[in-house]
Amino acid sequence: MFPKRDTPSLYERRVAVVGTAHDGKAVRVRDAYVVHDPATRQETYEYIYQAEVDPHTGVNLNVESRGDLVRFSPRCPAARIFPA
Repeated sequence: MFPKRDTPSLYERRVAVVGTAHDGKAVRVRDAYVVHDPATRQETYEYIYQAEVDPHTGVNLNVESRGDLVRFSPRCPAARIFPA
């Protein structure tokens, strides 16, 4: 039995490289976290975060997050540099 205050939800998270930044020396990463009501499919919560990331190191270049890392996890892991 589920608690009355805790409603089941559908969670979706998508992280993608969506462009370039810093004259092509960085990639722009978009992290979208969306929650839907399973009965109505209506969106109940959305959080979008975008970061400029060094594709060689994964270092977040945004001033407020400088030093944080973004981990690239491709579907087919291989040592490579993501194109800027």
